Amino acid sequence: MALETPAAGPTRGDGSPAPEGAEPAAARGPEGDGGPVPRGVRTVAAYAWAFVGVALAVVALSYAIARLYVVVLPVIVAFFLAALLGGPAGWLRRRGLPSWAATVLVLALFALVLIGLAIFVEQRVVGQFAAVDFGVRGGLDRLEQLFAGLQIVSSEQIAEAVASARDQFLSAPAPPGGERPNALLTGATTGFTVFAGTLLAAFVLFFFLLEGERLWRAFVDVWPARRRADVDAIGRRAWGALQAYLRGITLVALFNSVMLGLALAVIGVPLVYSLSIVMFLATFIPVVGSYLAGAVAALIALVFKDATDALVVLGAVVVIQQIEGNLFYPLVVGRRVRLHPVVIVLALSVGATLAGITGALVAVPLAAMVAATASYFRTRGAPAPASARG
Repeated sequence: MALETPAAGPTRGDGSPAPEGAEPAAARGPEGDGGPVPRGVRTVAAYAWAFVGVALAVVALSYAIARLYVVVLPVIVAFFLAALLGGPAGWLRRRGLPSWAATVLVLALFALVLIGLAIFVEQRVVGQFAAVDFGVRGGLDRLEQLFAGLQIVSSEQIAEAVASARDQFLSAPAPPGGERPNALLTGATTGFTVFAGTLLAAFVLFFFLLEGERLWRAFVDVWPARRRADVDAIGRRAWGALQAYLRGITLVALFNSVMLGLALAVIGVPLVYSLSIVMFLATFIPVVGSYLAGAVAALIALVFKDATDALVVLGAVVVIQQIEGNLFYPLVVGRRVRLHPVVIVLALSVGATLAGITGALVAVPLAAMVAATASYFRTRGAPAPASARG
């Protein structure tokens, strides 16, 4: 008589019986799968939710900044100026000067520079800006005449492009309800806003320079103890990148403006001072700003000289940009904050879309800080940049 063999139940890996109620290994699927949903799908879903969360946070932050721009903008200006002036203040402290004295001295010198520039602009340049505006409009008219026979650009297209650029970068937000106040009230409100913003920026800048390290340590102490070292390293690396970028872009702007001024003087184009200042300011919008300023200079040459001189001006702008991009910029800024042109253009586009000309100005420095933060995670444990420790 044959003996009945008991039905095989769940077993462990060594062949011994598994506890009653345990599910066979084959029914659970491959080890580590964790369920019927494939691991790849779960990974993609996790990243998708993380992206949605980050996007919502960015939208919420952008909305808050837009609502509080009267307060946020002066703080951003003070933050950037502190990064620019923190180096000289730190140098004075290392030479034995008290912190308050170094701060006051640096701010006083900075104020003197601003006052001197304002006097120079008022005496030598303000009267030329009307001529620059006239020259740009006249240059656009000349271009329209040159291209009229080719049917490439019409006056309507030029007008639409100029209006679009003005609406994108220079227009003020409309008041609630769509009603426009009278000119006197608008001027008074704008003047008060600028005055209050300047005072707030100066106040915040003073304490950023005086007690920046103490404020930073207080911020780091808010985090859990196990995260403080990482937060401190990330912040110092991002701060060092911001300092390097702002110092470098300021020197680059000075280089571009001086070189363009010399080129215009040699070619014989008028309004050299005004066009040099336009180039200096436009350089703070990387990649596109310098070429736009060069285009303005070419339009002036087209009106006051001829088409040949305008082409020579364009050639000079291209040469200056090649020297700046391949030699001067890497020398004064360094590869540590060197951003790919695609990243710069995307940052400018996002910044201009969210906050107009102000967003375009701050987008690339913020991108440099984000890139420095990302580099920390790639090289965790490396020492912070020397400029960040100063």
